Amino acid sequence: MTVKQLNQVAFRFSQLNFIYYLADLMDYESENVTEDDADLGGLLNEFYELVRDFFFKDGREKSIAEMIEFRNENIREAEELIRATDCFALSEFVLNRLEHLFFEPTALPDGYSDEALRDEIMTAVAYSKTEQNALLSSVLRELPVRMTKEAFYGKLMEGLSVYRGDEEDTVRNVMDSIRSVAGMDFPECEGDLYESARLLLQRVNRIRPKDFLYGEYTAESERLSRLGNQIELYFTVRENLQYTVNAFLSAFYSQDASSWNPSYLELLRQLFDLREEAAEKSGQSAFSKQLDMLLYGTEYEFEQAHNAYDTVFGGYSRESSYMLPDTLKRVVILNSSSTFAELDAFDVLKKAISDDTFDEMAAALLEDLSENFSSYGKLLTRASINAILGIIPLPSWTGEEWSEYILSSLSRCTDVSEKLGFIDIFNELKRSEDL
Repeated sequence: MTVKQLNQVAFRFSQLNFIYYLADLMDYESENVTEDDADLGGLLNEFYELVRDFFFKDGREKSIAEMIEFRNENIREAEELIRATDCFALSEFVLNRLEHLFFEPTALPDGYSDEALRDEIMTAVAYSKTEQNALLSSVLRELPVRMTKEAFYGKLMEGLSVYRGDEEDTVRNVMDSIRSVAGMDFPECEGDLYESARLLLQRVNRIRPKDFLYGEYTAESERLSRLGNQIELYFTVRENLQYTVNAFLSAFYSQDASSWNPSYLELLRQLFDLREEAAEKSGQSAFSKQLDMLLYGTEYEFEQAHNAYDTVFGGYSRESSYMLPDTLKRVVILNSSSTFAELDAFDVLKKAISDDTFDEMAAALLEDLSENFSSYGKLLTRASINAILGIIPLPSWTGEEWSEYILSSLSRCTDVSEKLGFIDIFNELKRSEDL
């Protein structure tokens, strides 16, 4: 296909993709963002104003530059929310392991055996409807792991070894992710939710199970629940915004705005009119129905455009996109599963990391982890180790080796509340897999 034909396929899809994401964003806002979330409302209004400037005012060139900066800032804020989520997950892990100090059951069920639970885990992994490694990683994040720090560092280095010779930025990002899930502080993160997550983690770290009281448990659990709801809301808004911004920029990079389908522009006007009416009437249910009516009749057209895009661009990866012009490379990135990828991530000429640099970065990571663990109690240390084991590449073990590892972890855990907490989470994982 010629570049012109490629642009036409991408543009046809991107127009409707943007409208659908915009409608979803408005629908989510109407249902979840309240007057108490003034900063989120302001963020969304800023985005909507950029869209209006581009389509309905004489400010296209300026609004495109502002839209790209808006996207970059959204990426930075989303990364901070991920750091907050990692701190939250550690606190949740610890409180989950303390729950059965106060709530039934407080003892393992009659007939329980570590061997039977190990067999149940291996069966669930074998029959997982998603990737087996995905469920296994989830189990590793929750398993009552028992190992020395030296043994853990050995497993960590084994997992990191797959990144030798990779791009330095990739290695740096992986190691930063490890620091994040381990609960290390990132001083550049200054948002309120991040600070709240850090404070909760500090309180949880001070918990000593023998002295822990029911009132303290309920108070920390309530804080955890409120914080979790806030983080989920803010991250979902940021993620939905990113989908919508990506679709907008994809349309821009594939075609000049003046060639937008007039009927799609009319849909955009009606979307904004509906949002303003819903804000005045506070009628979310009616708003959702009106959105469905407004988009009715475009579903088949959107499906055709989507299928055509997948047929033409589905085979392009970051490595193979070098044959495309830069604008279409960005289109491929914007419509990829890497929602928060940088727009210039198609640069395939980045330098591979040297062994010496890799070793220096790995040594610095181990030093940081060791310092971090020295300030952690036992439960938080275990939570951090589990979180790291859940994100590094899995060892290429046989089923028998995994079976032995899981049984060893279960049998070494003598804390009944911790083991019951793991069983609760494992049962939730099974339900999510319909197992």
